[in-house]
Amino acid sequence: MQQMHLHLLVEKSVLKMDTNNYLDAGNSATSTDALAKLGHDPSPAVRMHVAENPHTTIATLLALIHDTDSKVRYSAIGNPSLTKEALEVLEHDADPDVRYRLASNYDLPTHILNHLVQDENPYVAFRAKTTLHRLLDEDRVHNNLE
Repeated sequence: MQQMHLHLLVEKSVLKMDTNNYLDAGNSATSTDALAKLGHDPSPAVRMHVAENPHTTIATLLALIHDTDSKVRYSAIGNPSLTKEALEVLEHDADPDVRYRLASNYDLPTHILNHLVQDENPYVAFRAKTTLHRLLDEDRVHNNLE
């Protein structure tokens, strides 16, 4: 019953969302000024698209990594413009799903992965260990090829 109630709440939030804002937020042709405004849209789905958009400025991304909705913070992790400093903020995120996605990122600096290996959540810690081992194995293979 509770799951059905949650489903209805999600449907209501999607119906209230401005479809044009949603499409603009994910469009690579949308201006950085427009993306900055859309980063404050009331709909988390719109803000998630802004966070994923590679043309979103670092200033907007820095605001989005502090968003109250963890799905927005989660979405920002995949943005190639995210700085090392922003990733360091996200390594301390309260939501383990955000930290898990971070621990799955093969482009993450190793000092962040080393910190996540010590995470209080066993799934995050295990994922960080797995990512770190894979990176070390790839380095060994690469060094043997040279």
